[in-house]
Amino acid sequence: MESIEPSPTDEPEHVPGEHFYICLPPQGQQCPHSGLTRSKLNELVLRTRSNNFRPLVGSLNSCSPRKERGVRLVIWAGLKAYLKQLE
Repeated sequence: MESIEPSPTDEPEHVPGEHFYICLPPQGQQCPHSGLTRSKLNELVLRTRSNNFRPLVGSLNSCSPRKERGVRLVIWAGLKAYLKQLE
């Protein structure tokens, strides 16, 4: 059975050959793809008071059922689009 990757309609198109998702960097380090810190990326992808509970960049949590923790995956095309609008 073929796996289909989710593609939110409000996110920009994925560019073939690029990452679809990126992981958050370890605490105290910057993202090797965007140069942003883990806390700044969390501020962009999580529903927080600072973004009026509307994430500016799409993300997914890879937490399996019956597990407490998962990996937060940031949609790379959405993050690139956000950074481009800041230029």
